[in-house]
Amino acid sequence: MSFLEYLSERYEYEEPIFLSELYKDLDLNQNTIRQKLKRLVDSGEINRYKYKDGIYFIPNPNSVLKNSTLNFNKVISKSYIFEQGERIGYITGLSLANQLQLTTQVPVNIELVTNKETQRKREVDYKIRKITLRKPRVKQVNNKNYKIFQVLDLLNDFEEISVDPIEVAIDKIYNYIKDVKISKEDFKQYLGAYPLKTQIRALENDIYNEITFR
Repeated sequence: MSFLEYLSERYEYEEPIFLSELYKDLDLNQNTIRQKLKRLVDSGEINRYKYKDGIYFIPNPNSVLKNSTLNFNKVISKSYIFEQGERIGYITGLSLANQLQLTTQVPVNIELVTNKETQRKREVDYKIRKITLRKPRVKQVNNKNYKIFQVLDLLNDFEEISVDPIEVAIDKIYNYIKDVKISKEDFKQYLGAYPLKTQIRALENDIYNEITFR
């Protein structure tokens, strides 16, 4: 099997291919992998992602665009939010508030919390957009708890990121977490990682009852 055949079997068109992932998965010298990628780039069979080193993709031959490229959200999602189909992170800050229609502001930076981050706060420049990475406040982010962390983050920074008063926003928040169910013990642990003002706001607005009593 050729290297291109290997990539084509594993990756779809315009799906991010991370050099670090190939290093981990292939029993080949790292320099050999880079050389194989360079040959494929030179022949036009794969493309480099121009906004960040170490990322490649197979261009879609049926693309209406002359120069096929990667969707930025796909890159961010695979880099920090999902790993092998498992959730490891989430969007927070103004991006989340915008998603929940609590603000019309379009954030300059995308804020993400991810298990991959070890620092409290760090910025990464993708040339077309900057992202701010944060490590989780407690435990590991997963599919069961990420919405809880998102809502607690939102309540923590509410005045800065919402144009709606809490009395109006709370219904949108309830609707967002309507499918969440966690134990009282887990919720107390998560809540304890936040400042007192956030704990009070969560309790005053019945977030506790909304997700632990159903």
